[in-house]
Amino acid sequence: MALRTVRRLLRVDHLVNMDTRSVLGCLPTGPVPDAVDPVDAVGAVDPVAGPGAVSVSALRSLTSWLIDAKQRCPWQARTVPLADVRGWTRTDTEIAADSGRPFRIIGVRVAAGTREVRQWAQPLLAPGRPGLAAFLCRSIASAPRVLVRARTEPGLGDLVEVGPTVQWSADTGPVTAEEAGPFDGMALTGDPARVRFDAELSEEGGRFHRAAARYRLVEADEALAAERLPDDYRWLTAAQLHALVVRGQHVNVQARSLLACLAAPACPP
Repeated sequence: MALRTVRRLLRVDHLVNMDTRSVLGCLPTGPVPDAVDPVDAVGAVDPVAGPGAVSVSALRSLTSWLIDAKQRCPWQARTVPLADVRGWTRTDTEIAADSGRPFRIIGVRVAAGTREVRQWAQPLLAPGRPGLAAFLCRSIASAPRVLVRARTEPGLGDLVEVGPTVQWSADTGPVTAEEAGPFDGMALTGDPARVRFDAELSEEGGRFHRAAARYRLVEADEALAAERLPDDYRWLTAAQLHALVVRGQHVNVQARSLLACLAAPACPP
């Protein structure tokens, strides 16, 4: 299939799977012009490296920003015996929270005649509702900027990775204090003139049961460009975000999917 066709298919709900989106997010979205956004404090194109490249100093600045975010994170992750976990109820078929959690763990048996292993049993994480992942965007000299967040998640190898502007585990609103942010309302705008992309896409099916998220690209209010951002937010060009993707374990899966969506043509197939 032509790359442009695959990118067009991103606009169809539940059609392009998470693994494909993640690979598409590893592809450069296009050349970056020489114009530098004065609001962009990270730096832009390295004239020696050529169009689409990111300067060494810009990459160092981004890496330093992430390191600072990790140092501010008070979390420590450790494994605990399931019997020691409080507030959850176990049955023969599931582990469910007594209250307040938007997911449960279910046990499934799978039979598949086309797989190398014909049948097996495994746990799956089953969300109660679709999630939400959104980038606020700005168009500067034909090079889009996206507002990213240095996001703390307990399952990450190093606790902090670059994530979307808004990321919720349920589309009804932030479930935890860590999910809440100052731009939640802006990402949910109903103004069609500002919504560049909006589709519900499925998450990885080998570990999750019917999990999905609503992915959105929304043009930010013009006034936001001049505002001082919280320390864990930063405007990045697509090229800068891609430079972090290729380093590995710097950009979370939701942001990689949104990076692929940035290159989706405007019209659905």
